[in-house]
Formats: sequence, structure tokens, C-alpha cells
Amino acid sequence: MEKMENLVLDLRIVGLPRPQARPRTFSHRGRVMTYSPKTDWHGIVYREALQVRPKVPYDCALEVDLCFVMPRPASKKKASWHTTRPDWDNLAKCVTDCMTQAQWWVDDSRIFKANIEKRYPIGDEPPGVIAKVYTY
Repeated sequence: MEKMENLVLDLRIVGLPRPQARPRTFSHRGRVMTYSPKTDWHGIVYREALQVRPKVPYDCALEVDLCFVMPRPASKKKASWHTTRPDWDNLAKCVTDCMTQAQWWVDDSRIFKANIEKRYPIGDEPPGVIAKVYTY
């Protein structure tokens, strides 16, 4: 399917991609509390998204392309695709949640299509994510 939309974001974020952590629950003084742990990666993505956010959050159909460039272990000299943990959906969840917090869109439910890949670097490419957002 040929893309007939507007590219509104083409951003490379350098850092070590980390998945969205699972919510944690604990008991304090007889009350059950829940929180979502944040990683350094979460802060990096949020700050980068905040710097380039639109004046008004998008409230339309969105397509997101995410390419995660993962560090290459010594044992994977010839491999192109990263096929081990972390899972692609948890990596994507972290990025889309950060962009929601940075007010890139009204809600990430506006994303109707996502193209996600995990691969090893090409040449001396740094680890991170290449994010593209299209409006329809």
C-alpha cells in the first residue's frame, strides 16, 4: 500500500532502547499502591519528543514507523535482525507512551497502524530508535 499521508516527524533518538516496564504494586499502610517504573531510556525519549512536539497535539489518524537499532553482541557478527529480548511491542509501548506524555497526539489510540522493526546497526550507527509519524 502506497503511503498517501504527510510525514510530520522524522526523528532519530540515540540511546539504549529499553522496554516499557510492567506496573508494580505494593502495600503501604493497608492500601494497595501501583506505579510504573521509568528507565533512563524513558527520559531520553520524552525529552527528545518534547523538543520537537507540535503546537497542537494531533487528533487524527496516525501511522507510526519505529526502527529500533539494538547493540550488536560479539556473537552476532553477520546477523541483521535482532530476534531476542526485549519484545518489539514493549519497546514500542515505551516510545508511544513518551510521545503521548509529550503531547504529540491527543491519545495513542489515534495510531491505527504501526510498522516496527528491531535490527542491528549498519556500520558505526549508534543504538537508538528512528521514529516517523504520518498523519492521514
